[in-house]
Amino acid sequence: MDQHLRNSGLRKNNWEIVRNDTTQLLTSFGMIKYNRTYFKPKKGGKRRYLVDDIVGVGPHDRVSADVVINAVEEAADSSYRKAGKKATYVDEISKQAVMNKIHALEITQPEVKVDEKRDVEILYIEADEDHVALQNKDKDETDNSYPKIAMPRLVYVHEGFDGDKCSENRNVLRNVRYFGGIYKNSEDLWLEVCDYIYEQYNIDSIETIYFRRWCFMD
Repeated sequence: MDQHLRNSGLRKNNWEIVRNDTTQLLTSFGMIKYNRTYFKPKKGGKRRYLVDDIVGVGPHDRVSADVVINAVEEAADSSYRKAGKKATYVDEISKQAVMNKIHALEITQPEVKVDEKRDVEILYIEADEDHVALQNKDKDETDNSYPKIAMPRLVYVHEGFDGDKCSENRNVLRNVRYFGGIYKNSEDLWLEVCDYIYEQYNIDSIETIYFRRWCFMD
């Protein structure tokens, strides 16, 4: 692909070759080393490795997307250290690198697609929260101004148990939607829940809302 860019007439009209560099990228199958050409635009702008742009490798990426996905999935069930070992089949990455990748993730709620608002008589809203110890090894333990515990909030909205999918060993909620995260103001979370209900349901059809709070959420 890089050679194609170097020979491309269209590229020659817009980009000049600066130099050829060697780089490496850690994938789930081990380390890959390859050459890439550094180009500069003829009409001004930033210099770029065009082949990296095409395949989706960022300027500071040292591990591939599959390694990040493997690490995040493993970290969700175990620890940063185990995630670093299981992220690839050959090499491993540090637990600090795994933590940095996870902390850099931007979690957004999926878009609610509604062709027609649903009519339900009963709706259930359940709320919970947890206490999570923060990893602040570089912070002074005597400094009480820095929080040592975070309190992620969780709210889920559903229509009760789904009789067609429930079994003896597992209950399944019907049309469940989860909301959660660490909020400075819990009102922001409840506004998300409220917006979802108004977008998803015909409010006039709801006769009863059961609210269960598993903890002391303000």
